Amino acid sequence: MRKRVRSARLIFFTVLIIGAVSQISTEPAQGEAVMSIELLLFPDGWADITMRLNLTGEEVFAVLPIVGEPNLLIATDEEGLPLNFTIEEGSLVVETLGAKGLEVSYQSPSLTSKVGEVWNASVSLEVPAEVTFVLPEGAVVVGLSATPERVEAEDGRVAVTFVSQHAWVSYVIELPHAAPTGTSPPTQGSTTPPVANQRPAPREWYVFPLVAVGLAVVTFAIVKAARSPEGRATRPLERSEELILKKLEEMGGMAYQADLIRALGMPRTTAWRKIRRLAQAGILEIREGEKGRLVILKRDERS
Repeated sequence: MRKRVRSARLIFFTVLIIGAVSQISTEPAQGEAVMSIELLLFPDGWADITMRLNLTGEEVFAVLPIVGEPNLLIATDEEGLPLNFTIEEGSLVVETLGAKGLEVSYQSPSLTSKVGEVWNASVSLEVPAEVTFVLPEGAVVVGLSATPERVEAEDGRVAVTFVSQHAWVSYVIELPHAAPTGTSPPTQGSTTPPVANQRPAPREWYVFPLVAVGLAVVTFAIVKAARSPEGRATRPLERSEELILKKLEEMGGMAYQADLIRALGMPRTTAWRKIRRLAQAGILEIREGEKGRLVILKRDERS
């Protein structure tokens, strides 16, 4: 008897999943990205992944691909309330229960690889999506899978966005250059040889063979933005970061991330980036709570 009940439940669950998949996959117009994926990359190869999907509110389940190996995964609706989910054969099945929007966030180290000094981050999907790579501070792009839809710079980071099934970006993280030692100063009256006869520095030497000529303008903008001095470890807090700390103090020094972002009135992605940076600086602590991520103010850091 129990086996029959279990079989019936599995069949019912499978039918619901199939219906949700067909509804999501047929709703967008041809060529339109059905969801957006953002990869916030860090120097150690880890990434914070955020997937967003707009819904009609009539779906019972939503099925999304799992990009990478997830850690600390959480699914929320448009109000930041947590939703139940299961992982079935590489897909994420979320009980949407009338939600108009779905956001899934987690961390993963498996979307990046490194050969020598060159990092590569890539995403492969079965349907086109808007994929945004937010590079680590100080990163310089050395390769792109295609011409990006847009390139933006914020707080010393460069964000490269594609609309594609397959997207990748290769980059190196610049280190502070030490002053050269053991070289003789130039003699008086010497002239600089023509640039064409000089061997490029190592970074420039492999930038240009990897990036197509058609991407030269894009690459120049990315390199310029990545060299921005903003976002260094010794930088003072920005006004928006001070606002986050002040609001968190007003909320008792601890709040769920969704509640904090709602109280701040900032765009969710922007607020999360700044919260993450404050956590990296040791000012905030992020934990997983029963209803989502908890943001905790470290009192000793503010005293």
